[in-house]
Amino acid sequence: MLSGMGMFGCLNDRISGFVSRISLFVKREAFAKRDTFHEIRFTSDASRDTRYASPDTRYGRPLLFFLSFFILFYFAEYPAACRGDEGESRTLRSSNTKYSEVFERSRVEYSASKNEPSEFFKRYPVILLQGGSFPTAAKADTIAYSRLTDGYWQIWVMNSQGQNKRQLTASPFDKRDSEGFSQGKKIGFRTANGELYIINSDGTDEKEILKKYGSINNPSFSRVKEEVVFVRFDPQLIDKSNIWKSDLKGENALMLTRGVALKYQPNLSPAADKVVFVQADQVNQSHHLWIMSADGADARQLTFGKKGFDHLPAFSPDGKTVAFSSNRENGNYEIYLIDVDSGASQRLTNDSALDTHPAFSQDGKRIAFVSDRSGSQQIWVMDLGGKNPVQLTNDKEESIDPVWLDMR
Repeated sequence: MLSGMGMFGCLNDRISGFVSRISLFVKREAFAKRDTFHEIRFTSDASRDTRYASPDTRYGRPLLFFLSFFILFYFAEYPAACRGDEGESRTLRSSNTKYSEVFERSRVEYSASKNEPSEFFKRYPVILLQGGSFPTAAKADTIAYSRLTDGYWQIWVMNSQGQNKRQLTASPFDKRDSEGFSQGKKIGFRTANGELYIINSDGTDEKEILKKYGSINNPSFSRVKEEVVFVRFDPQLIDKSNIWKSDLKGENALMLTRGVALKYQPNLSPAADKVVFVQADQVNQSHHLWIMSADGADARQLTFGKKGFDHLPAFSPDGKTVAFSSNRENGNYEIYLIDVDSGASQRLTNDSALDTHPAFSQDGKRIAFVSDRSGSQQIWVMDLGGKNPVQLTNDKEESIDPVWLDMR
């Protein structure tokens, strides 16, 4: 057993080396500046997580790093190093996974440099993330949504418990109507200027598609084909639009609807054989759901009524049911279900607040939706029958447009 003096001397030597490494680390791995924000980017092979620290926390976070490294160093390194017993050195575990395996999955990349992590991180790889979890690739319970971020709607993802929130986009323009496709590996969205973009589900490779079609709205991507349906408005008439379909290269485009009525918000069925959409009733001044084959044939009206607006339809995974939002009963928007074949409908929510934009989970047992029942528009989730509503986002900024990423 070491004497008290010997233990103190050994610990002092180790702390001195630790402080030296901290100094080297700070010099080599400076925070990257983006306007008045500092950005740290944590990446793995298939995921990317971006965190922002406001200027008034720029000094608190390095201190937190320092203290965390010291605690790890003391408890994991000191006992073995001072005893000369490397075989008994402590192994850091996360969710019953060995520390070495965790670090192999997660690497640290700073925006200021493309270099590999510093030698200090290679030896003492501690990853500190908000929420205490590692960024992971999109899984079957991943929800994509738009969140107001620094003045723009940006694409974020989270799991179905509202955890592991990650910002995927940061370019300075609004991004709405996100949808996952290609087995959840890609996400498509449209901008406020009617431009259509796709990105990888880790936020990389953002690029515009279908430029030659001009202004595009309400895209819905096929989960089984490289196709997308979307809305094009008549540039001469603001109340006239039609539903189109195209492959992702912009070839073989087909206009699915005709006529002068306003048509919008198409949703392609999971099997890509049907399209549900909203069409204006010019006589009754109401909007109803219609459904047609994916080639535009056999269009028929799905919902009826002399008043109210039915909108934001979304197919269930089996294609037999459509969820939608409507103010048909009392002028307040609620979530409904309708059977595609029989037309039988069911009301799911009954709240004085706004409830809108439903989206089915991939197993069809839950529905994500937008509600302002907590004071601002946020993402909620409930059981298929409308029971057990749970709020997933609770930020100062609003969050809208939820959609489950299909990983099949």
